[in-house]
Amino acid sequence: MKKVFQKNKSFTQHHFWNKNGAGFTLLEVLVALSVLIMGLLASVSLLTKTSSLNTVISDRLIASHLAQEGIELVRNLIDNNILAGEIWNHGLSAGDYQIDYNDNNLQNFTDTPLKFDGSLYSYDSGQPTKFKRKIHIFYENNDEMVVQSIVTWQGHRIKGDITLTIEDHFYRE
Repeated sequence: MKKVFQKNKSFTQHHFWNKNGAGFTLLEVLVALSVLIMGLLASVSLLTKTSSLNTVISDRLIASHLAQEGIELVRNLIDNNILAGEIWNHGLSAGDYQIDYNDNNLQNFTDTPLKFDGSLYSYDSGQPTKFKRKIHIFYENNDEMVVQSIVTWQGHRIKGDITLTIEDHFYRE
């Protein structure tokens, strides 16, 4: 018995030339390459912009948490005063201060950056960061204390400092 080899009909070869046998012209290849390169450059530009925006968003998130922590630390001082039987605003006179999560009182503001030890921000230990936090206290009247937690930092590709301020009002009971 003689075996006859037949060409597989499902397999087709692709050739890059026209039906008349002519290949692509150099101009067609150059146009196709330029379109491909423009698409790649647009993708790289988009990735670079996204990376830059991630830094901006990350900085703003950290700053908002640091500012909120400043307000919470002052609130903790007020609560401790009340629990100790002191007047609610004892040790909280008008002025500019800084405070750490492990401090029991306000320190005069020295415009020094916060340090980061890998998990917590403080003034005591860790690597210096670009963030500075100021607690500004003033009184509207004898019964109302206004606390502003102001975080500043040098932004990415921005001239000057960026400032984020959170304000809270505390009232005598």
